[in-house]
Amino acid sequence: MAILVNLSNRMIIEDSLCCDCSDVQVSNCDLSRVSVENSKWMSNSINNSNAPNVEFISSRLEDVTLYRSNFEKSKYIDSVFYQVTFSGLTLIKSEWNSVKMRNFTLKHCTMQRASIEKCIVEDSIFSDFEALDADVCDCFFKNCKFELTDDAGMNGFSSANIRSSIFYNCSFSGYPLRGSNVLSCVFINPTGFIADDIEINNTVGLESVMRSNVKEKTLSNIDSAKKFIQEWNK
Repeated sequence: MAILVNLSNRMIIEDSLCCDCSDVQVSNCDLSRVSVENSKWMSNSINNSNAPNVEFISSRLEDVTLYRSNFEKSKYIDSVFYQVTFSGLTLIKSEWNSVKMRNFTLKHCTMQRASIEKCIVEDSIFSDFEALDADVCDCFFKNCKFELTDDAGMNGFSSANIRSSIFYNCSFSGYPLRGSNVLSCVFINPTGFIADDIEINNTVGLESVMRSNVKEKTLSNIDSAKKFIQEWNK
């Protein structure tokens, strides 16, 4: 096991983290602009560190925990997350593109103006998060749970734009989509309650999780929606 504490030396940090590594514990370090590319992380953790503009590109993270740290403007591209936990992170203006996540947990995180695009998320939990003005596009969520608790003071996807995405067998509690704009999405077997204060266009499947009778517009291109579902559910 390697332990990095109170480090700001760029050479030591990059030699320890920008590679295949396991059982590395990082605490109170400056990880600004560190780029992890084509690497595999196993059982690593980062705690109480400053990591703005960090990049994870074409990498695999497994059994990794990141908590109580600043990951503002971080980027996650063409990577795989398995049993990864993000807890208490600042993820403002973070970018997620073509990331596959399974058994992923995101809780007590702020991710205002985050961009989430072409991601596949399965068997995961989004709990007490703040994604104000975030943009979610071309994503597939399967067997996921989105929840806000009464005492957390978080607003979920308030004022977020959620576009061209599929939610399959997902549950919602605490109105995590309140105030969001939902466009060209498909909800299959949703449970719980999403919200009433939500703008819905060209979207189907929300009738059972809305408290009021909101008339949803039918999909303008059913064949395109079916093809989209088949491609993401392979």
